[in-house]
Amino acid sequence: MKNGLSFNHKVIIVFALQLILTSNTFAQKNATIPWTINTELYSEEVKDTFLISVALPESYDETREYPVVYITDARFGFGTAVEISRANVIDGTTSPAIIVGIGYPGDQNFGRIMQIRSRDFSTVSDPQVPGGWPAWAAEIEWGGADAFLKFIDKELIPYVEDNYQVNNDRTYMGWSGGGLFGTYLMFNRPDLFNNYLLVSSPYEWFHNGIAFEYEDNYAGNNDTLDLNVILAVGTGDSESTIESNRRMSKILSDRNYEGLNVNFKIFENKKHYAVWPTAIIHGLPKILDSDMN
Repeated sequence: MKNGLSFNHKVIIVFALQLILTSNTFAQKNATIPWTINTELYSEEVKDTFLISVALPESYDETREYPVVYITDARFGFGTAVEISRANVIDGTTSPAIIVGIGYPGDQNFGRIMQIRSRDFSTVSDPQVPGGWPAWAAEIEWGGADAFLKFIDKELIPYVEDNYQVNNDRTYMGWSGGGLFGTYLMFNRPDLFNNYLLVSSPYEWFHNGIAFEYEDNYAGNNDTLDLNVILAVGTGDSESTIESNRRMSKILSDRNYEGLNVNFKIFENKKHYAVWPTAIIHGLPKILDSDMN
């Protein structure tokens, strides 16, 4: 055997170095959604920073205007909304849309995300629920819905409209507490959005059914509600969630609000978390159907 490294040894060393370099490179890259812009937007209303993700259509054209879909709990549903929208555009069944995800920056764990979103979605400072709260609820500053509404109205929507080509067709999508907030939004600022997808909203469970008070107060002064609304739950949701969503759907239908189109959907074999992407896949194409825009 000759002195020095053999050819095979040299090949092994070079290959090992390549693995080290490429593994370091891969470790530094996060997965991204193409044609998506992430911005950290500080809210003077909420006094906190939001991660705003804006997904543009692949065919984004500066000479035309697009409907906009605003989705809360972006970490759990934004990617699904973007890809189902784009897939239906490719199929020719819906119009292109801009999808705006409202989330929180950083790498907060599940409990911390639950705390922040509970702050933003709750309308009362001392909410009562059957059975009490889980451990992550201990540090929540409840009752931030008014500030969150002002953030959407005065800061987020103007930001989107100043930077992107949009029309006046706006959709709000929210799940669980985000669905509850969407109901509050619907009856307090019905002018902000045209369409709603509200999924697994805890209507009866949260603060003694306060969401029904929102609707009743609105009905006392209004007979028009010019909106498209989809309410959805899964069969694996709690009985309270299923029945209270059914009740809300019936109340809305029985009111005979002028301009209101309301649909109620129950998804088989879906629990509270898994029903969210399922409802997006089902509901978003209906909202973005070409005939609606």
